[in-house]
Amino acid sequence: MSEDRKRILVVEDEDNLRELVTGRLQQHGYEVEVACDGYEALARFRAQKPDLVVLDLMLPKMDGFAVCRVLKASVRDSTVPVILFSARFSPEDRLRGEEMGANAFVNKPFDPPVLLAKIHELLYPEEPAPELPPEPAAAAPPVAPPTTPAPGPVAPQPAAPTREERETAEEAAAARPARPPTRDELAGQVRPPEPKEQPAAPEPAPAAGPAKEGFFQKLLRVLFKKV
Repeated sequence: MSEDRKRILVVEDEDNLRELVTGRLQQHGYEVEVACDGYEALARFRAQKPDLVVLDLMLPKMDGFAVCRVLKASVRDSTVPVILFSARFSPEDRLRGEEMGANAFVNKPFDPPVLLAKIHELLYPEEPAPELPPEPAAAAPPVAPPTTPAPGPVAPQPAAPTREERETAEEAAAARPARPPTRDELAGQVRPPEPKEQPAAPEPAPAAGPAKEGFFQKLLRVLFKKV
């Protein structure tokens, strides 16, 4: 790169992106002017006479296509390279940008090495593109070391029973009355009573015939018959 410092006008309405692009360019030795809308871009261009313009398409007051057309309409300013910088680059957008006189296109979200290489190509066409250092990787968040829980108090182990305590427990177990048998156990031990034999029914007595007449009955019957 030549020793003279080139001046670049960055036209971008998003604050974070404008600051990011400005910082990258300044890190590589460029002077940077900024503008936030189309009208300010034209005013800054007239006042600062930049060597190159990085121009966003979607701008307040005047979009990037109109700004590029105004800059390229002037014979004095038409030689200043313009890089259109946008996330909206359909084939129709590229064709329209070329008709407005744009020299290059860079997509958003941008890759800093790509933008820097394109700027170097337009400002120093006779010099080979320098090898740019790789972008630093985002630092990984620190990993907290695993925490080991503090050991709590150890519960005391119960002491083994003494000989006297074991003998007392055995005597108490022996003196304990046996439990009553359960219903299931009783069901298995007690047999159901056998059915009793029913006595045979007495045979019916034969029907009684007419009673025999006694002596007095016959006598009375004869006397009454004679009367």
